[in-house]
Amino acid sequence: GKGLTPAVKENIQPFADEICGFYRPQGRGRRCHVENYLRQIPERHCYFVYPADYPSTEPGYDEAGAFGEQQRRPAIEMIFVYRPETGILETSAHGRKADVESLLDIFCRTILGLPRLPPRPGEPAYDLSGLKKRDFPHPTEVQDAIELVCVKKLRLDLPGSGGRRI
Repeated sequence: GKGLTPAVKENIQPFADEICGFYRPQGRGRRCHVENYLRQIPERHCYFVYPADYPSTEPGYDEAGAFGEQQRRPAIEMIFVYRPETGILETSAHGRKADVESLLDIFCRTILGLPRLPPRPGEPAYDLSGLKKRDFPHPTEVQDAIELVCVKKLRLDLPGSGGRRI
Protein backbone atom coordinates (compact mmCIF):
# COMPACT_ATOMS: atom_id res chain seq x y z
CA GLY A 1 0.00 0.00 0.00
CA LYS A 2 1.04 3.59 -0.67
CA GLY A 3 1.96 5.99 2.12
CA LEU A 4 2.19 3.48 4.96
CA THR A 5 4.39 4.36 7.95
CA PRO A 6 6.76 1.43 8.46
CA ALA A 7 7.99 0.32 11.86
CA VAL A 8 11.48 1.59 12.65
CA LYS A 9 14.40 0.69 14.91
CA GLU A 10 12.61 0.49 18.26
CA ASN A 11 9.58 -1.38 16.85
CA ILE A 12 11.19 -4.01 14.63
CA GLN A 13 11.67 -6.78 17.22
CA PRO A 14 8.36 -8.49 16.28
CA PHE A 15 9.68 -8.71 12.69
CA ALA A 16 12.93 -10.34 13.87
CA ASP A 17 10.98 -12.73 16.15
CA GLU A 18 8.68 -13.87 13.32
CA ILE A 19 11.63 -14.37 10.96
CA CYS A 20 13.18 -16.62 13.64
CA GLY A 21 9.88 -18.48 13.97
CA PHE A 22 9.73 -19.00 10.21
CA TYR A 23 13.23 -20.57 10.04
CA ARG A 24 13.17 -22.47 13.36
CA PRO A 25 11.34 -25.59 12.02
CA GLN A 26 14.17 -25.89 9.45
CA GLY A 27 16.84 -25.94 12.20
CA ARG A 28 17.82 -22.34 11.45
CA GLY A 29 16.75 -18.95 12.78
CA ARG A 30 18.09 -19.32 16.31
CA ARG A 31 18.76 -15.58 16.27
CA CYS A 32 17.95 -12.72 13.90
CA HIS A 33 19.60 -9.31 13.60
CA VAL A 34 17.77 -6.52 11.73
CA GLU A 35 19.32 -3.20 10.66
CA ASN A 36 16.98 -0.41 9.56
CA TYR A 37 18.02 2.65 7.51
CA LEU A 38 16.09 5.49 5.94
CA ARG A 39 17.37 6.65 2.55
CA GLN A 40 16.17 9.83 0.81
CA ILE A 41 15.47 11.01 -2.74
CA PRO A 42 13.41 8.97 -3.23
CA GLU A 43 12.40 7.98 0.31
CA ARG A 44 13.20 4.32 0.97
CA HIS A 45 12.99 2.35 4.22
CA CYS A 46 15.67 -0.33 4.06
CA TYR A 47 15.78 -3.42 6.29
CA PHE A 48 18.86 -5.64 6.26
CA VAL A 49 17.91 -8.95 7.89
CA TYR A 50 20.35 -11.60 9.13
CA PRO A 51 18.73 -14.75 10.59
CA ALA A 52 21.09 -17.52 11.72
CA ASP A 53 21.65 -20.23 9.13
CA TYR A 54 22.55 -23.89 9.74
CA PRO A 55 25.57 -24.26 11.99
CA SER A 56 28.69 -25.59 10.30
CA THR A 57 31.96 -27.08 11.52
CA GLU A 58 35.24 -26.54 9.72
CA PRO A 59 38.92 -26.94 10.52
CA GLY A 60 40.55 -23.82 11.90
CA TYR A 61 42.21 -22.09 14.84
CA ASP A 62 40.59 -20.82 18.00
CA GLU A 63 41.48 -17.54 19.75
CA ALA A 64 44.34 -19.24 21.65
CA GLY A 65 45.82 -20.51 18.38
CA ALA A 66 44.89 -24.18 18.92
CA PHE A 67 43.99 -26.08 15.76
CA GLY A 68 40.76 -28.10 15.65
CA GLU A 69 37.20 -28.20 14.46
CA GLN A 70 35.61 -24.76 14.84
CA GLN A 71 31.86 -24.27 14.88
CA ARG A 72 30.38 -21.37 12.90
CA ARG A 73 26.84 -20.12 12.75
CA PRO A 74 26.66 -18.11 9.50
CA ALA A 75 23.82 -15.72 8.77
CA ILE A 76 21.37 -15.69 5.88
CA GLU A 77 21.32 -12.24 4.27
CA MET A 78 18.14 -10.67 2.95
CA ILE A 79 17.06 -7.12 2.19
CA PHE A 80 13.61 -5.52 2.18
CA VAL A 81 13.10 -2.00 0.75
CA TYR A 82 9.77 -0.21 1.11
CA ARG A 83 9.04 2.94 -0.97
CA PRO A 84 6.11 4.82 0.65
CA GLU A 85 5.62 7.15 -2.33
CA THR A 86 4.74 4.28 -4.67
CA GLY A 87 3.88 1.52 -2.18
CA ILE A 88 6.46 -0.74 -3.82
CA LEU A 89 8.17 -3.39 -1.69
CA GLU A 90 11.39 -4.81 -3.11
CA THR A 91 13.23 -7.77 -1.68
CA SER A 92 16.41 -9.69 -2.10
CA ALA A 93 15.75 -13.04 -0.44
CA HIS A 94 16.71 -16.46 -1.74
CA GLY A 95 14.62 -19.60 -1.52
CA ARG A 96 11.50 -21.15 -2.91
CA LYS A 97 8.81 -18.78 -4.13
CA ALA A 98 6.44 -19.88 -1.34
CA ASP A 99 9.13 -19.19 1.29
CA VAL A 100 9.88 -15.73 -0.10
CA GLU A 101 6.15 -14.94 -0.15
CA SER A 102 5.94 -16.03 3.52
CA LEU A 103 8.83 -13.69 4.37
CA LEU A 104 7.10 -10.86 2.49
CA ASP A 105 3.91 -11.61 4.41
CA ILE A 106 5.82 -11.36 7.72
CA PHE A 107 7.25 -8.00 6.60
CA CYS A 108 3.84 -6.64 5.58
CA ARG A 109 2.23 -7.67 8.88
CA THR A 110 4.99 -6.70 11.33
CA ILE A 111 6.61 -3.68 9.62
CA LEU A 112 3.81 -2.17 7.51
CA GLY A 113 0.90 -3.08 9.80
CA LEU A 114 -1.09 -4.75 7.02
CA PRO A 115 -3.25 -7.81 7.77
CA ARG A 116 -1.27 -9.85 5.20
CA LEU A 117 0.73 -9.63 1.98
CA PRO A 118 -1.52 -7.92 -0.59
CA PRO A 119 -2.46 -10.15 -3.54
CA ARG A 120 -0.48 -9.74 -6.73
CA PRO A 121 -2.27 -8.13 -9.69
CA GLY A 122 -4.03 -10.71 -11.85
CA GLU A 123 -2.08 -10.01 -15.02
CA PRO A 124 1.48 -8.99 -15.68
CA ALA A 125 2.02 -5.35 -16.64
CA TYR A 126 3.46 -6.39 -20.00
CA ASP A 127 3.08 -9.49 -22.12
CA LEU A 128 6.44 -9.87 -23.84
CA SER A 129 5.89 -13.39 -25.17
CA GLY A 130 5.08 -12.03 -28.65
CA LEU A 131 8.63 -10.70 -28.97
CA LYS A 132 9.88 -14.29 -29.21
CA LYS A 133 8.10 -14.70 -32.58
CA ARG A 134 9.90 -13.59 -35.73
CA ASP A 135 6.65 -12.40 -37.31
CA PHE A 136 5.67 -10.21 -34.31
CA PRO A 137 3.97 -7.11 -35.76
CA HIS A 138 5.51 -3.73 -34.92
CA PRO A 139 2.77 -1.28 -35.98
CA THR A 140 4.03 2.23 -36.69
CA GLU A 141 2.38 5.46 -37.70
CA VAL A 142 2.64 6.42 -41.41
CA GLN A 143 3.85 9.93 -40.55
CA ASP A 144 6.86 8.42 -38.70
CA ALA A 145 8.22 7.14 -42.05
CA ILE A 146 9.58 3.91 -40.53
CA GLU A 147 10.26 1.24 -43.13
CA LEU A 148 11.56 -1.59 -40.92
CA VAL A 149 11.65 -2.50 -37.23
CA CYS A 150 14.26 -5.02 -36.19
CA VAL A 151 14.91 -5.91 -32.53
CA LYS A 152 18.48 -7.17 -32.33
CA LYS A 153 18.82 -7.34 -28.57
CA LEU A 154 16.40 -6.86 -25.70
CA ARG A 155 17.00 -7.35 -21.98
CA LEU A 156 14.44 -7.15 -19.20
CA ASP A 157 15.52 -7.07 -15.55
CA LEU A 158 12.74 -8.39 -13.33
CA PRO A 159 12.40 -6.32 -10.13
CA GLY A 160 12.27 -8.23 -6.86
CA SER A 161 13.29 -11.52 -8.46
CA GLY A 162 16.82 -11.89 -7.17
CA GLY A 163 18.47 -10.55 -10.33
CA ARG A 164 16.50 -12.65 -12.86
CA ARG A 165 16.73 -11.46 -16.43
CA ILE A 166 14.97 -12.22 -19.67
